[in-house]
Formats: sequence, C-alpha cells, structure tokens
Amino acid sequence: MSYTILIADDHDIIREGIKNILRHQDGYEIVGEAVDGEEVLTKVKELKPDVLLLDMNMPKRSGLEILDEIKVLSRDTRIIIISVHKADAYVLRAIKSGVRGYLNKENAADDLLPALRKVTAGQVYLAGEVS
Repeated sequence: MSYTILIADDHDIIREGIKNILRHQDGYEIVGEAVDGEEVLTKVKELKPDVLLLDMNMPKRSGLEILDEIKVLSRDTRIIIISVHKADAYVLRAIKSGVRGYLNKENAADDLLPALRKVTAGQVYLAGEVS
C-alpha cells in the first residue's frame, strides 16, 4: 500500500530535504507541496492526502491556526507537525486538534520515517524531546 503525502513548509530547503528522505522509500508518494497556510487548505481539499507534513510557522495563516479547518476538509488526513517549537502549549494545542505526530525540526531527519510508519499504522508519534 502506498500513502500519499502533502508537504507544507515555507522553506524550500526543508521541503527538498523531506523529498530527499522519502525519494527512496517504498510506500510513500509525495502528491503536492504548499508554502503558506492558505495553499495548505486548498491542496488538502483538492488532494485529500493520507498524510500532511505541516510546519507550524508559515505565511498568511500558521499551521496551528488551520488545524481544525484541515480536519473538516479531509477528515482522514493524518497530520504530522514538523516545528521548531517545543513548548507545551504548542504541542498540547496540536494534539487536542487531532495531530497524530509532532517532530522537532532539529531531529526531523531521524524521526520522519519512524513517525510516518507509526502514524500510517494508526498510532501517535511524539519525538523524544517533545513527549
């Protein structure tokens, strides 16, 4: 089975890094990218990805702002946050909004594949420093 992924981050280098990690992995297909909160909503509605890799800080509308709208647009999309924020308030807000994974950008390269495996298996993944 192959899972579709939408990457949402306003930094090209982050999106390219994620694509590079996933390029040689079976079972994951990148179906789109978004660079701001408004584009995320448009692409989620259009593509209905299995997984959304979402940055918290983006132009126009932040990832945190749009979490509830994403779930309305595509109920089955599993969200993994990739952020520089480790503060409890951010993590708790994300979890309460139905986020299935939370990674810190410092360790995202190591945590991405384990997070995808757990989240696509219906589990929750919180990176070590976040949990």
